[in-house]
Amino acid sequence: MASQKDIASLRSNETDVNNPINGGENHRQSPTNIRIKNLEGDFNLFPSDGVTCSAFVLNAFGEGTVPHLGLSTVFEEWCYNPSIPNDLGTRSVTFTAANGDELWGTHYFFEGISPISFEERYNFDGGTGRFENATGDFTQIVDINFDETGLAGTFILNGEGTLTY
Repeated sequence: MASQKDIASLRSNETDVNNPINGGENHRQSPTNIRIKNLEGDFNLFPSDGVTCSAFVLNAFGEGTVPHLGLSTVFEEWCYNPSIPNDLGTRSVTFTAANGDELWGTHYFFEGISPISFEERYNFDGGTGRFENATGDFTQIVDINFDETGLAGTFILNGEGTLTY
């Protein structure tokens, strides 16, 4: 008959698919609340990065501390044609964690609150590293401050949602 010590030894050599420490491949956790406060950055309505867009284009780059990512950067690209009703255009957001893992999001809602504030929502839909199969939903309020050109400026992002990875 196997002793408790033998059983414990056998169990420690098993692969638990839900335990990344014990060699498991399924690192997915249950949904986690994520809240971002005062992530700050810069935006440009006509970036010089070679992006082509038939109408309105925006690039936004920010940095701040994000739960589950640490000190992170965020990069958002948006190509939008206001002559097409109810069209959000092509939008994407990438959060890059302190270790380089990326979390990707796709926008599905945008609403202006004022000329310098808006709400947007997006789904998290994958990434790299630990976020390879990430899913979730995020709502953010963005306040902007245009510079003297009216074509660029700064932003502050606050939001919350859920993330499963």
